[in-house]
Amino acid sequence: MANIVSPAGDMGLSVSELGLTNGRIVTVGGKMGVWEAKIFFTPSEVRRLVLKALRPKFLLFAIRLPFLSDKRGRESETGSAE
Repeated sequence: MANIVSPAGDMGLSVSELGLTNGRIVTVGGKMGVWEAKIFFTPSEVRRLVLKALRPKFLLFAIRLPFLSDKRGRESETGSAE
């Protein structure tokens, strides 16, 4: 589950699967906090996201991903381990 941190409060974001609706990628069966939620991405939004992820810093992270634990990332977001 991803963690959304905002001045309005912190909440989890879970996505159970992805689908396609009217030429857009949509999260299906997701929840934001306790509320059912869908996130829609247009093709241009997906392109922008992919281009941002192709930066060296993120490519190095992707290479290291199999060796990283979830616990480490959560500590840096919340200040403590879950």
